[in-house]
Amino acid sequence: SAATAAHLFRINTDVERLITPDVPWRQDEIQFEKTFPQRSNLLVAVVDGQTPEQAEEAATRLVQALSTHKDLLPIVYRPDGGPFFDKNGLLLMPQKELEQTTEKLIQQQGLLGPLATDPSLRGIMQAMVMGAQGVKAGQAKPEDLVGPMGQMKEVFDRVLKGERAQLSWQLLLSGGKAEPGDLRRFVIAQPVLDYDALQPGEKASQLIRETARTLGLTEANGVRVRLTGQVAVADDEFATLADDAGLNYSVTGGAIVLFLWLALRSGSLVVAVLITTFAGLIVTAALGLVMVGELNPISVAFAALF
Repeated sequence: SAATAAHLFRINTDVERLITPDVPWRQDEIQFEKTFPQRSNLLVAVVDGQTPEQAEEAATRLVQALSTHKDLLPIVYRPDGGPFFDKNGLLLMPQKELEQTTEKLIQQQGLLGPLATDPSLRGIMQAMVMGAQGVKAGQAKPEDLVGPMGQMKEVFDRVLKGERAQLSWQLLLSGGKAEPGDLRRFVIAQPVLDYDALQPGEKASQLIRETARTLGLTEANGVRVRLTGQVAVADDEFATLADDAGLNYSVTGGAIVLFLWLALRSGSLVVAVLITTFAGLIVTAALGLVMVGELNPISVAFAALF
């Protein structure tokens, strides 16, 4: 039985197979997944940056790098960015928000114009000079320059100290304020799952984390990448089966031996009971594998109950 169980041992961690496909609601779910396959088994990378531009750049680089691994991640895309949004993003904004955005662009045209012509440090200095001249001529108020000048000064000070710094033009135009959604981007992947492993999406998750580290998308560089989605959550659930497994089995085994000793008060009887129990478990596992071909996550509970 031990040789048979070792030779035939296989576990399928596809939790959807635990429910019979004959029930109506499960049939509806299966049909929905067939109709919209892009919505099932998703692995989502949440990218947070210190500035909107930093989050955008990090998400773009991550998508480009992951798209080269078609064997493990055949589908990688961004639901909140890409060529379509770059060209048509303003058309998707609510009218009120669009009006506010265009008004801010008009108000800051004196700053944006010189920078568009000369996007360098010289252009920044020229924009500052023009702003000061506008105040002197009475065309602008001093407080209008407080925000832009303050943000530029902060960036310059950090650069002079040898620190990494990036000026956010979006924050500059919005008065230095950013909503949480402005600093966050999403990368969605549909990985190839290995249901023979305890964590079907572990290889894909490791690939995303390693790629992020290779690209320098780390908290030390002002970027944080985290994983969520159906695949990541399911893998975390399965991972609990292996957490401190050696310690848990040792403590459980010790408790069983203690209870048997308190009940039987005989070393030979305790050994006989343990041999019988483990032999029965081995025979049961072998028969189960012969009959059904593979075990599932619930089988772990049956082993404990045995």
